[in-house]
Amino acid sequence: MPKGLYIDIGIVITVGIVLALLFSWIYTSKIFSRILVKIFNKTPNDSIWKDIIDLKKGTNLKIYIKDSEYYVIGHFDTIEENGDLSWIAISGFAKYDVGTNEPYKEEPSFLNNTLCKYVVRLSDIKHIELFS
Repeated sequence: MPKGLYIDIGIVITVGIVLALLFSWIYTSKIFSRILVKIFNKTPNDSIWKDIIDLKKGTNLKIYIKDSEYYVIGHFDTIEENGDLSWIAISGFAKYDVGTNEPYKEEPSFLNNTLCKYVVRLSDIKHIELFS
């Protein structure tokens, strides 16, 4: 093979990598997301959680459980979406009475312990309030 062919192949590979990185950066940028929202009323994300959860600064959740006398406050930890078997986990949580907003029936609070997790199926949730 001629010597110049190796140089051409190296240039093509380098340009391909640079373009892939550039397109990836544009696709994940907030500016691109804002443009899509203005034009199409849609973000590039395939899940609403990627749009509303702030993974850098953190998001606190207030989760109201169906047919329950309490709600749970905690810090977003993780979510697993799998149809009817979807789960959400929060860390540093505490349970509060829906009627009085007081700690629920002397249950311990784990607000200062991020190692303690509360996991609940999304189908068991009435609604969630988010605080960033």
